[in-house]
Amino acid sequence: MRLPASLSLLLLTTACIEDVASPGACPDFCPPTLIQIVDTVITASVERDSSFRGYLPTHRASTFQLTTGGLVESYGVVRFRVFAEEVSIDTAASDPRPILAVDSFRVNLSVDARSAGTGDFELAAYRLPISLDSTTTYADLQSTFSDSAEIALTTFSGVGTEDTVHLIIPGDAFPTIEEDSSVAVGIAMRSVEPAFVDFRTTNRSVNSLSLTRFVQVDSVDGLPAARSDTTFVAFDSFVFPELPEAGPAALSVGGSPSARSFLKIQLPPRIVDSSSVIRATLLLVPAEPVVGAPRDSIRIVAEGLAADIGPKSPIRQVPPDSVEAYSGLTTTGSTDTLRIDVTHVIAPWTNDTSLVRALMLRAVREGGTFGEFRFNSSLSAIGAPALHVTFIPPVVTGN
Repeated sequence: MRLPASLSLLLLTTACIEDVASPGACPDFCPPTLIQIVDTVITASVERDSSFRGYLPTHRASTFQLTTGGLVESYGVVRFRVFAEEVSIDTAASDPRPILAVDSFRVNLSVDARSAGTGDFELAAYRLPISLDSTTTYADLQSTFSDSAEIALTTFSGVGTEDTVHLIIPGDAFPTIEEDSSVAVGIAMRSVEPAFVDFRTTNRSVNSLSLTRFVQVDSVDGLPAARSDTTFVAFDSFVFPELPEAGPAALSVGGSPSARSFLKIQLPPRIVDSSSVIRATLLLVPAEPVVGAPRDSIRIVAEGLAADIGPKSPIRQVPPDSVEAYSGLTTTGSTDTLRIDVTHVIAPWTNDTSLVRALMLRAVREGGTFGEFRFNSSLSAIGAPALHVTFIPPVVTGN
């Protein structure tokens, strides 16, 4: 049976058509409660904590630090490898010639960091005993850094982008070089203002520190010819006076040999059971002003543990390009609370119960500076470590 055209049009205009682009109609498609965001500071979050020292000694660090005018003064100490007995007359090294005379030496240093906003300062070189090694202390060498042992002096700019420093040493500065077979040099810093400078060691790059010798050798026509050769480092480090011990209720990070701290975290069930952690920040209160070189800073990074087996626990290392985001920066003399973003460690704990709920704190420039951050431990009456956590509790939907 055919319908009138007017009735067909009426049926089309009154049919129910679902619009998938329109929002759902409450209460059928909405949760019974609003999503809440909870922001809280957990003051009893650290269940156990401890510090251990000796992870990276001074002679294994990637830098050594010279300081002046601060809490302590530190000196760089270097022992170089033996020079060759002959020097080639050409670049092909196919025609070595005996050395007629030594004109001079040049210590080549690569700058890694320096104090900002200071004027020019001086670097002085001193002749040290070749018995220098990792057991040599500041007290052993203190008398050696005297005017009588000074063999070179140069001015270095505290501003600008200069990244290489040369210390020119006279050829007669090492009268016993032939019988000693090598030389050892100490480097000190002098400045009107308190300052520091860090130099790269051979642990950073084999070419960061070297000693060039300028000599005279026989040429083809019998006349002396000027030539040079270079030797590299057998041992490099820095020495400084022994620092006072941290208090009994304090933990340490940094220094040299480097210290690390471990924190065992206990979170409330309402956070670890199905909550979503948006942000977690570790709060550390200094137990004393930050120890370090004048105008220096210390960056502390927090990393999760892959297993909890004490001071040698393996870590879940932060990628190098994320260290700045997941670390805190403090400066020498500061007493401000240090805040470190630990979201990357704590957020996965709500989804994986097999993860170790602990943190390890270390300094980024580990072993290369005596700068040390000492903070209150969980045993402290006030200012113990705490966690500032922002999270979303579980949302219950339906009936």
